[in-house]
Amino acid sequence: MKQLMKRNLLLYFRDRVSVFFSLLAVMITFILYIVVFRNLYSNSLYGDIFNVVDVWAVCGIVVVPTVTTPLGSLWIWVDDRKNKLYQDFYASPVKRWKLTGGYMLSSFTVGLIMSTILLVVTQIFLVITGVGLFSWQQYLQAFIVIILSTFSGAGLTLFLVGLFSSSSAFSGFSLVIGTLMGFVCGNYTPIGMLPDAAQTFIKLCPAAHSAALLRQIFLGEAMYDMVPGAPQDFFDINMIYLGIKFEWGSEIMAPWVHIAMLAVSGVIFYALAIPVCSRKRIK
Repeated sequence: MKQLMKRNLLLYFRDRVSVFFSLLAVMITFILYIVVFRNLYSNSLYGDIFNVVDVWAVCGIVVVPTVTTPLGSLWIWVDDRKNKLYQDFYASPVKRWKLTGGYMLSSFTVGLIMSTILLVVTQIFLVITGVGLFSWQQYLQAFIVIILSTFSGAGLTLFLVGLFSSSSAFSGFSLVIGTLMGFVCGNYTPIGMLPDAAQTFIKLCPAAHSAALLRQIFLGEAMYDMVPGAPQDFFDINMIYLGIKFEWGSEIMAPWVHIAMLAVSGVIFYALAIPVCSRKRIK
């Protein structure tokens, strides 16, 4: 498993064009926020409220590459299948679950690297715009969330890519996922503005729980400081509207529910990916 992961990483990072476009894809949502959405907000928001919006947006943006970059790195799996290298792997004594695990570990590593780069870049942006640095405890918690989110994203994308049989289908699927992630993470509009059906769909997506956790880590106390003395219901309503907290039925999800969603989904998707990827045969 480790040798296959190492081989996949070497192939990925050896292709400088692929790495460049992966970085570009990571940054494009962030650049879009700075150039377009932030300018729209600047006409009506000032001071602390503007800073809160910056942090809220950054938390959603950082989650996007935890899914899109593991997906992008799986072109190696698609290429191996196209060139019938997968048949050679099947002929080896290595167990199928280890083969699948090698691809997942390499995609997880790529996603973690790219997501961490974006986290650093966005924090520099927040310092420049006057938000400042957060505590090391918050950064540690955020990094743990990114690890869990990337683990879930790598399992999900490996399972879904295993369902396709052509490179063109992979390319089209990558485009759809890249677009969809912006809505799932609440980068274009708060979840409270969407219809109930769309909100339910988003709450079933693991990446949305990552965005909620990051927003709780970086915005939890800031929201209370904005309107001191306001009742708890006021904060709950606004946090649910902004996707900082999720409501299921009449209950607000505790942080451990988000964490469990990420961890369990990663395990389930990896388990599903083993038979899906193993059943592929190149004729």
